[in-house]
Amino acid sequence: MKKNFLFCAFIFVSVIFISCSKKNEKIQFDSLEPMAIEPGIEWLLVTSPYTACHKEAGYENPVESYLRRGEIRVVEGSSTVKIDDNYEKWFFVKEGWIPENCARIFSNKLRAQTAKSELR
Repeated sequence: MKKNFLFCAFIFVSVIFISCSKKNEKIQFDSLEPMAIEPGIEWLLVTSPYTACHKEAGYENPVESYLRRGEIRVVEGSSTVKIDDNYEKWFFVKEGWIPENCARIFSNKLRAQTAKSELR
């Protein structure tokens, strides 16, 4: 019984020591993008395979360019547009206006990058 107690105590202390040991991982921040964790700036992750960027918010407006799934952009503005009997939110990035159903919005770039790695 004493051996079992000593063995259990050894295992318990080992688990505590291993779980509390400091990891040598360093957090790396992208110094090339100073706004990556700036409060109040939103980031857009394109979730559709191929998304049209319109000149103005709304499907009837001309297409300026395209973005592919997984691309991340800073949200520069947003607008709500009435389409038929419904309202749809649109986001403005430097390439143009993108509908909400083609993207996900994040509070910082790091979260957008994490979500990008989970896209399939």
